[in-house]
This record gives sequence, structure tokens and C-alpha cells, in this order.
Amino acid sequence: MGLTVRDALVYALENLEKMGFKKFRKQLHEIEVKENYRRIPRGKLEGKDWSDIADLIREYYKDVYGAEMTLAVLDKINEKKVAEELEEDLRKVDRFVRLNELEESRCLAPKARPMALRLSDTGEMMCSITLETFYPGYLHTEWKCGGEKSEEVLSSQELYKESPDHGSFSVCSEVRISQDSLTDPESTVHVSWEHEYTNTKGRQTFSIRDKDFLWRPVMGDIQTPPCLYHDTPVVLQCDISGYYPDALTVKWFKKNKQNQELYEESDDVSIPKITSNKNPDNTYSCTARLMMTPTMSSHQGAEYICQVEHPSLEKAIKKSTGGVKMLAKPRLEPIGKTLVDNTFVQFSLHLKSFYPKDIKVKWHRGENEFRKGVKEGTSHTETFTEREDSLFDVISECRKWGRSFGDPKYKLYVTWEHESMDGPETRILSGRDPKEATEINPGDWVVITSYVGKDRQPCFEGPIKVLRTTPTSVMVEGKSNKVLASQSYRRRCEGTYVKVDDM
Repeated sequence: MGLTVRDALVYALENLEKMGFKKFRKQLHEIEVKENYRRIPRGKLEGKDWSDIADLIREYYKDVYGAEMTLAVLDKINEKKVAEELEEDLRKVDRFVRLNELEESRCLAPKARPMALRLSDTGEMMCSITLETFYPGYLHTEWKCGGEKSEEVLSSQELYKESPDHGSFSVCSEVRISQDSLTDPESTVHVSWEHEYTNTKGRQTFSIRDKDFLWRPVMGDIQTPPCLYHDTPVVLQCDISGYYPDALTVKWFKKNKQNQELYEESDDVSIPKITSNKNPDNTYSCTARLMMTPTMSSHQGAEYICQVEHPSLEKAIKKSTGGVKMLAKPRLEPIGKTLVDNTFVQFSLHLKSFYPKDIKVKWHRGENEFRKGVKEGTSHTETFTEREDSLFDVISECRKWGRSFGDPKYKLYVTWEHESMDGPETRILSGRDPKEATEINPGDWVVITSYVGKDRQPCFEGPIKVLRTTPTSVMVEGKSNKVLASQSYRRRCEGTYVKVDDM
């Protein structure tokens, strides 16, 4: 960059001796000024050095009139040599022409384009304005940023260009605005310019709340499972992108029929801290998450809302899940077996804590034929219970002739289906379940089996109460002889058939 008006002023003031510089400051306050200008207050001049005084001259009188005022003060204090050196330096300043050397008919006022914005790789916002077709080729521009009560003057860079026919000039003035300066929604950026040769002044203002601001946050839909499961952790998340500056606030709300409440950290709710990521276009993006463990009584039908606040937004923006659907998977209790009237075996399937109430339970013979069910010698009942926590329990009972279980190959199946399950679940029931094999003890009830006939068909007798036992035989009521243990199948007092051995 070549010599500037400010440089020329500083060089001239540096050339003054100490007493001369003191006289210059005093006369600068007292000298008469043109209409529409005002004197620099004495208090602002006291204790200032050369560069400070040069800045005050440009602040109060701009460059062209400021240079004239400086020459006039130097003349008043009889510093002719310094004045001559200043005039020589001013002639070296590119695009600077003193007013009395211009032909007034050639002066052209500048035309301004709208302020342009872009984001830099260093995280700042670049603001620029282009002023065109003015003559002569010098403008005074000034940028400020801040709120109504306080504004900071910003340092700018100007790039001048002369038209090919040398008839006019254009200039692009640009400043850097830090993110910190944009986090206050009331903060504005102002640029003003003055072309002293045509007495033209202009001004443009930018605010992050302007409707054409490019970098407001954009929210995606809240990502959530098709349904939530009772007492099962779940994560709701929402992607937010394209915002600048990096000053985002996210809140989660839960809304039901009664009210809307702000969701905060608790024993069953976690809201991880948001971390922004910088995008290739120098904007930011993040993912907001809500981690919770929902329950049927508190969360069924509730609506979850993600709310985003940003300095660029007049109002917060929101996304909602709508009313969520809750399910609860049935929990299987141990299947009960009971002997009824020494004739039937009753199985009890107890499924607990499920939602909704609709559930299908089927008792059947074939492993892959649960749609057909059990017919002969079967009684099937179901009893539902609604719990205080809005969940349901069901007890499904199936009675089957006890003699069926004397056949070691006989198996009974029970299958249940529910909306919350991935598919049907089945359990196999048998009077000779090897998982339940135990020893025979006095007081147990047993069924005695033997094989008769040419085809060795089994026949069954009992149940009969056990009186005494040995390692290989048992003594039962009503029989004088001991029965081999391998011929007996034990029944506990509560009515459960268990296998003694494999025969």
C-alpha cells in the first residue's frame, strides 16, 4: 500500500519540535472551521502523541479538509518548512487531489452496491461494500459495530480501481467481524462514506436479524424409533445445520394433554452437551440429543419438542415428534403345572407388564401348528389384570388329560404373540422334561408305567403316593411289592410331573 493521508499527517507532526507540537495542539483547538464542522475539544487533544492527533484530525475533518486544516494550523504557528514537506507528501498520495485543484464540473458522486457478506476460514464474517463511478478518486469510509449504546470503530481495507478511460474510480471497502460481536441480536454493523468533493454522504446498516441473512439454523426432523418401549432407554436426536455464528441454544420439552414442561437432566433423562462442527462453507452444524427411559404411565401419547434459539432468529424454531406410541413387551414368569382331580394337568402361562392389552395366546400340539390349537381333552381360559402403572398382566391356563403325559413323546406347546414382539414366542411343555429330573422321596406321588401286549404298548397306573425308597426301587401305597425306580415317574405334592430317568 502506498503513502496515505494519515501517513503524511503523522510525518508532518513528527517533524515538529516539542514546543512546536504543543503550539500546534493549542491552535488546532482555537482555529476557525467551516460550516457543518466543529472544533476538536481541548480535552481530547491533551496528552496525545502524533498518531493520536492525526487520527483526531481525520475523525473530525476527514482526509481532504483535515489536510487543509493541518496546513492552516502550521501556517498560523509559522511552521512553513513542515507545511511545505506536508504538501509535497500529499502530492504523493495516490488518488488524493486537493479541492482547489479540481475542476468542479468533473466531480462525480459515488454509487453504492448493497453490502456483501461472506464467511472466512478463520471463523470471522467479512463485510464489504463497493462504491462506484466517483471522481476524484478518494472516499472516506468508516465501519462501526455494536449496540445502540456503544459502537466500536473497525479497521477496514480499501481497494481502489480506476476506470479504463480514467474518468472515474471505484473502491471496495472490507472489514472483519468477529463471532463475539454477532452473538448479541441487537448488534448492528454500520458503514458510512463521504465524498467531500461532491459533498455526498451515504450509509448502510446490517443486522443479523435482517430477513436476508444467509446463515440461520435449519432443523431436520427429530429422529425417533417407530415406537418407544416401556422402561427401555431410547435416544431422540435432531440435526441442526447451516448456522453462524456458533451461538446456539437447544431446549427439549415434553408436552401432554395437561401442559408443556421443559425437560431437564434427571435420573431418567440425560441431555448431552452440544458440540458444533465446522462445515466446508464455514457455517456450523450439530446434533441435539435427548436420552431417556420412558414409562407407560408418564410418557404414553406425550409429544417431544426440540427448540432452537439463535441470535439470527426473531423467534425460536421447533420440531416435534407428535404424540409418541408406547409399547411394553410381555415378561414371562415360570410356567406352572398342577395336577387337578388326579385326572388333568393344568398349565399356567403368566405374562406380565405388557401394553397394549391385545395379546394372542395359543396352546397346540405340533411345533409349527400353533394356529390349529389343542382340541381333545383341553380346557383353555385367560384372565387379564390392569395394573396401576397402566400395563397389563394375563394368566392363560390350559388343562390336558394327565394320561397324555405318560407317553414320553407327548409334548404340549404354548405360543403367544404381541405387537411389541418381533415375532411369536413358544415354550415346550412335557411331563418328562429332562431339565426337571429329580430323585424320588417319601411323600412324592408317582405314576407307574409298564409295557404289555405284543407291540409293547405302555400302560399307566397312578398317581400313587410313595412310602419308602431305595436307590433302585420305591414302595407305594396299595402295593405289597417294591416298584423299580425306572418304572416310576414322580409327581411333587404341588402337582408337577418330572422325569426320573430315561427308561
